[in-house]
This record gives sequence, structure tokens and C-alpha cells, in this order.
Amino acid sequence: EFAKKHGADEATAKQIMTIVHECEEKFATNEDHCARAMEVSRCFRDHMHRLQWAPSVDVLVGEILVEMA
Repeated sequence: EFAKKHGADEATAKQIMTIVHECEEKFATNEDHCARAMEVSRCFRDHMHRLQWAPSVDVLVGEILVEMA
């Protein structure tokens, strides 16, 4: 639901959730909750970069400036 509320279509939302679950499963044996969260987030970030879904620095800066205004 989060992805769809932020503009993703059904297929994209499913793909995002699949990636999240794959990353969570990959690090499920790590008993340190903080380290596991960090590894899952890195895994997710790496997938987003491979899919070229990560925003450019220009887009990020623009979004930050809009939020600050």
C-alpha cells in the first residue's frame, strides 16, 4: 500500500515488496537488529540502483529544497 500511495502502479509495488522480502530473508539470521536493518536497507538500495530507480542528486536536492520552503 505504501508504494501505491506514493505513485507506484500494481506491478511496481509488487516488485518493490519482492525486493524488500528478498533482502529481509537474506539477512534473517543476523541476530543484531540494528545490523540487520542496515544490511536490509543496503540490499534494497543496491537493487534500486541496479534498476536505475534511484533518484539523481539533482532530484534529491530539488526535493529537499521544496520541503524546506
